[in-house]
Amino acid sequence: MDWSTLGSGAGFLLIFLGFVFSIIPILPGSPMVFAGIFTYAASRNYETPSTPWLVLLGVIAVISWGIEWLMSMMMARRTGATWKTIVGAMIGGLVGAAVLSLPVPIIGTLIGAALGTAIGAFLVEMLVRAQVGPALKTSGAYLAGCLVARVVELTFCFIMLGIFVWRIS
Repeated sequence: MDWSTLGSGAGFLLIFLGFVFSIIPILPGSPMVFAGIFTYAASRNYETPSTPWLVLLGVIAVISWGIEWLMSMMMARRTGATWKTIVGAMIGGLVGAAVLSLPVPIIGTLIGAALGTAIGAFLVEMLVRAQVGPALKTSGAYLAGCLVARVVELTFCFIMLGIFVWRIS
């Protein structure tokens, strides 16, 4: 097996993982898609997509990840969430995605990430505030912010994929 075939396969695997990661809160989806595109381009000696296109795709990945991160944090902070709540939501999302992805791949990952994020934020808010109402409000707002951020990051990932497919065909 030559480098071109191996690099192309690794690139496509990274792109696929990037789309999966873009669905799970806090995991770097768009940078992973870019890593896949970069790996593919490296296996082709940067002929397709060429360096200028790789730079553009890298900028899109950074902008996408930055917007996703800011949207999640702004929504959480708007409802008074502490940094502890955000960390709890991140851990909950990762645990939920891992636990439910085992019995039901992909769909379980999505549902587990959403449920885990909400439960993680709720539990930490209950520890911090000891009141159900504010804890529900904060965890719900954080979950809503994460869902909107997921849609934004997925949109950017599809834009990157579209440019990639256009440049290699």
